[in-house]
Amino acid sequence: VFSMWTTLMGVVLLIYLSFSTCCGMTRGCWAFVGFFLLVNCLFEGLVFLMMSATICDPSLGTPCFLDTGASFGISAIVFWFLAGISVASVPAPVGPEPVVVEQTITTTETIAPDGTKTTTIETTQHVV
Repeated sequence: VFSMWTTLMGVVLLIYLSFSTCCGMTRGCWAFVGFFLLVNCLFEGLVFLMMSATICDPSLGTPCFLDTGASFGISAIVFWFLAGISVASVPAPVGPEPVVVEQTITTTETIAPDGTKTTTIETTQHVV
């Protein structure tokens, strides 16, 4: 359960943090992300509780030991913790300033000698 939570929340947090540079965040949202990074650190650590469970009983012939996956899990705990502390110590990202566009619409109406009207609309946009 804990490893699935860590993986799913890790993906959600990765996507959320990736878009934070484009959109910006409020301080509350940023603290929320930092909290969940630390929760992921905790849950990654709780995966190792299985080592003390009855499923890992050497007298029953099912010993448990740390292997390559456990080493990756330990490094994940460290990195989740560092990410959570980093988010807590850095101010929330601010989104880019909105682009101001000035739009000019010119309408020209021409009346021909036979009485028909021709209307021409010209639109010009300038980035300010």
